[in-house]
Order: sequence, then C-alpha cells, then structure tokens
Amino acid sequence: MSLNKPIFAFLQPGSRLFFSAAIWAAIFCCAQFDQNMRHFFQLHAIIRLIFRRRP
Repeated sequence: MSLNKPIFAFLQPGSRLFFSAAIWAAIFCCAQFDQNMRHFFQLHAIIRLIFRRRP
C-alpha cells in the first residue's frame, strides 16, 4: 500500500499537521496570487479527498 502511494509514508501523526499546514499555506498564496476563489474551493475538495483516503 505504501508502494503505490509513498506520500502516505511521509504523513505520520507528527508530520501530518506540518504537511497540511504547508498545503494550506501554498493554497492561500495561490489564492492571493490568482484572486479566483473557484480554484481555491476546487483544491480544497481535492485535498479533502486525499486526506479521506488514508490507508
């Protein structure tokens, strides 16, 4: 399972908060740069799908 999705090996309980914070920071910077909230909500839905599919 970690062979198909090696990113989940990085998502340990200690680093998951830092990882999600980095994702939200990148999304916020992109939203501020883009000024288009539609992309913001699309990325939010994608990230919710990614975090919902934990092994």
